[in-house]
Amino acid sequence: MFNSLTIVTVNYFTNGALDKNGKQPVILTVVAGKAPNRTVLSGTVAESAGFEVGKSYLANCRETAPDEQYGRQFRWTKVSEATVMDVIGGTKMLGEPQIFDVSASVEASPVSIEAAAAAELNG
Repeated sequence: MFNSLTIVTVNYFTNGALDKNGKQPVILTVVAGKAPNRTVLSGTVAESAGFEVGKSYLANCRETAPDEQYGRQFRWTKVSEATVMDVIGGTKMLGEPQIFDVSASVEASPVSIEAAAAAELNG
């Protein structure tokens, strides 16, 4: 099961609908480290986790039990807010940003950020 630290920035996801609580979804853009191509969070989930739009964070992404309908599931946890220096040095410590396709095997090779974003938009 996947478990990794990443540095992410938080932005509004404008291609999604408001969640049942009227919150705008957010997308976590991976700046450093490895993450699944499941980086869109409902606004309520993001708010509960402490993610704020426009900020960067050191975050943990941990795989949880799969869902019958949606497949592999991941829980994002804010570890701490990231400073500009954290973001700059993040790739040295965590590696270049790598996004992997959750529909592939656990040890799948990373896909480009552009391909991951396209897959996210297309469902």
